[in-house]
Amino acid sequence: MSKFQAITSLPNYRGTHYINLNSREIPYAVEFHNQFGFLNDDVIDSIHLSRRNGFLSKPYRDGQYGYRPRPNTLPRGAQPDADQVQWLVDYRQHILQQQWNGAMICEWWNQMSARGSRALWYENPARVTYGQRNMKGGFSGCMEVNDVSGIIDPPQQRAATGDVVDYVSVDGTVANKPEPAPAPTPPAPAPLVNKTPRSWQEPSDTFRCDMSLQEVIQEMRRRADQSDDGVIISTRTVKGIIQWLERGMPLTAVLDRITQSWEPETIAHICGHIPGVDWLVNQRRNKQPLTFMGDWQRVIDEAEDRGMTPASWWPHVIDILTLPTQRAWLFGPTGCGKTYGFSQMCEVMGWDTVHVGCGNDMILSDLIGGINPKTATGWQDGPVLDAYENGKTLILDEFAKLSADCTGGLNSYLNGEPMVSVPRPNNSVAHKHPDFRVVICDNSAGNGTDGQYMVEQQSVDTVARFEHLGLQVFCNYDNNIEAAIIGDWND
Repeated sequence: MSKFQAITSLPNYRGTHYINLNSREIPYAVEFHNQFGFLNDDVIDSIHLSRRNGFLSKPYRDGQYGYRPRPNTLPRGAQPDADQVQWLVDYRQHILQQQWNGAMICEWWNQMSARGSRALWYENPARVTYGQRNMKGGFSGCMEVNDVSGIIDPPQQRAATGDVVDYVSVDGTVANKPEPAPAPTPPAPAPLVNKTPRSWQEPSDTFRCDMSLQEVIQEMRRRADQSDDGVIISTRTVKGIIQWLERGMPLTAVLDRITQSWEPETIAHICGHIPGVDWLVNQRRNKQPLTFMGDWQRVIDEAEDRGMTPASWWPHVIDILTLPTQRAWLFGPTGCGKTYGFSQMCEVMGWDTVHVGCGNDMILSDLIGGINPKTATGWQDGPVLDAYENGKTLILDEFAKLSADCTGGLNSYLNGEPMVSVPRPNNSVAHKHPDFRVVICDNSAGNGTDGQYMVEQQSVDTVARFEHLGLQVFCNYDNNIEAAIIGDWND
């Protein structure tokens, strides 16, 4: 049963915004309906936008619900700028001041709290767009409904003059209720101006290159086309390079991201015209870890507090999963802790997981779902569809054991498409939950059998969805983890 059935089965709800709620938010919507006998999309929005991650939900940020779009780009895990913070503040006020049956949404929530039911609170919008949402309050900048609604409420709150401010309550009309503020007028589009070109080179670089970034990439493509290494520099590769440069990463570190499965000699040949590539070749020959971007020390500290020893690649994976793509491919030798280590990381992050052990005899319906006469609908959702619709982190272990035909059928899910068609009776369209993530754990980077592992070679298109965007991470045996296992057996 879909988790959304708790809302869609309510007799007095006919909205569509419920798809944005996660499993911790749904009980608030259900309880609201049980208390007052109604539920609409304004109430749904007031719940969802209480999270600071409300910045990231696509329908809200893109203006699909009739409010102005969020300004500027904002990756998951980044600090919102002043305009973005104001956007969320205004959006929250706009929603909380909407009316139903003569009272504003904020007043209905105050009545919920007065009845001793679930109390809604709001996270500080100025904090980074990341973290586990605690629906009961207590951290992340706890603000009450009245702190964000723009309305003086409930009664007995005194104005600056000392007079009691009247308002309209849920249970009866009182004079002097302030009118809801109108939605802010969308700003006029900024005039087109010629921007100063940005340099892909660092000011401190000793050796400078005369090529533009486009010329650098075109030369990489020319060299790849003339080599026998099977490397492709695609438009998706260009997108991958730009997304990491936008996060402030030097080009050599970006190339380290997008070449995780390349041999050192291949890197030297295809990227030899780029200053600093000798460093990258040396990194790969010595199997050195990636350069990570985010400060994830708090995650490491929490893991250690729980008695876990974090793998050295954790920060790199969190970097990747905080991108809008929300997918990663972990590869490395057997027994290095890819699957177990990532499962521990999900536990620390508070991510619900669905673990699939892939096998050679699996077919697509084992993963997506299929006909099951024993169920009420005649259909049984598979693990991939469950994670996709319910906002879980999908772990595909031993991915390369699947046939290329089978993995090709997963491409829409791996690509994070917002909607996917499924052969499910009476519900043929699956909607992606904003918290859905995909992580592949495998011995190879998708390039088939090598000297150690007998695996299926995956289609170029499937592998490119990860490799070309810099979403692959090589996980080697970890010295810190082995030291923790050995303990005091060192003499």
